Amino acid sequence: MVAKLIVFLQIFTYFGLAGSKDLGELKDLLYLSHYGPDNPYDSRIFPCHFEYCLVGVELSFQPKSITGFVMETGILSLTGKISLSWVDQNIGEWMIGSEHSSITEMILPEDYLWLPTITVYNTVKEFKMISDPSHKVRILPIAGTGTQSPIEWVTTLITDIPCVINAKYYPFDEQTCEIVFTPWGYNVSEVYLYTADDVLNTAQYEVNEEWTMQAGAASNYSVDGISYLKYEFKLKRKYLWFFINMVAPIILLSMLTAFVNMIPVDCGERLTFLLTIFLGLAFYMDMVQRTIPRTSNPMPFISFYLTGMVYLNSFAIIINIFLMRIYNKDPDSTVPVAVRCFIATLTWRWCCPKKVKPDPDAIQPIETDKEHTSPVETITLAPMERIDWRTTGIALDILFFYVFTFMHVLCSILFLVPLSQGAIYNI
Repeated sequence: MVAKLIVFLQIFTYFGLAGSKDLGELKDLLYLSHYGPDNPYDSRIFPCHFEYCLVGVELSFQPKSITGFVMETGILSLTGKISLSWVDQNIGEWMIGSEHSSITEMILPEDYLWLPTITVYNTVKEFKMISDPSHKVRILPIAGTGTQSPIEWVTTLITDIPCVINAKYYPFDEQTCEIVFTPWGYNVSEVYLYTADDVLNTAQYEVNEEWTMQAGAASNYSVDGISYLKYEFKLKRKYLWFFINMVAPIILLSMLTAFVNMIPVDCGERLTFLLTIFLGLAFYMDMVQRTIPRTSNPMPFISFYLTGMVYLNSFAIIINIFLMRIYNKDPDSTVPVAVRCFIATLTWRWCCPKKVKPDPDAIQPIETDKEHTSPVETITLAPMERIDWRTTGIALDILFFYVFTFMHVLCSILFLVPLSQGAIYNI
């Protein structure tokens, strides 16, 4: 008893001198004070005396920041703080006894004590125990706990975890991620994880310029005899930059396809105009594809919309090539009857006959006196009369203006209206 008292006085002296002795001496004193010189404390030994002993490890995870989120691969880079507490029976007896109740706490390096081998189970980086030699472990004796001594260990976490990407409403999307911890190497009858948190604690989360974090549920479970602790959380994209720089330009650019038939064919810029729109749509399609995973389940609505606009633009290029050939046909050649019938129907000539003034070079007005002439009467044309190739081209221009406008509106309703639902949900 006297020898043990002398050892404890040496420990008190160490704390009182605040580092005047080498830390290795404290380790030796800690070992000898409980087990004696022939049976020192070993950090490799499981911290339990009984044959069937269960160590409960309370874990709390607090995310700190998102350092990166690669949408193409679904890899989220995350930093945070992990707080753990458990009971080590192997070092509890010498601290709790009434003779040593004056000890308030002890702080030791990690390698001095047994630590649970906590690992991130769903990491995509190296699979290893969470640890940092520069961090300390705190021993907190609590009166009334018998021979048990609570251990507190706070360390940092830098890891990469996979997320299942759902880009259906991109860029108004919301991603659900989870981080899973497990005591690697121990089964649930030896070490089990639990938490006092009902949801993920985001009090220390730093605001990210692209994502906002919403806390999800925390739950512990076991699979195949192994204990797991899972934290879920949601990442909601801040969409304003994407809307201004991506969605709005795509909508405005795709609208221009319908107006190509309003350009006079004589200026010769129709195909240049359409090719410029095509290249712009291809650029934005490439931008979208480089920021989302290459998956078909589900595909983003904006990808469907871009693909539809590219097809519509390609169709407009083909149509305008044929229209230019129609405009450049020999004006003296005869338009086929079927074409004239179609144009007469298209321009409502069957029910609303076209009226024109006679050619002044062919018909001279009748003079009644020297001061007045009789007015020239208009001529009502037959439905298929005076339909040449240029008239045909003008009528088809009007037709395809309405066709392209209708198809653009249809694509917008089919793909952009569902996309707006994601935007409303994201507000």
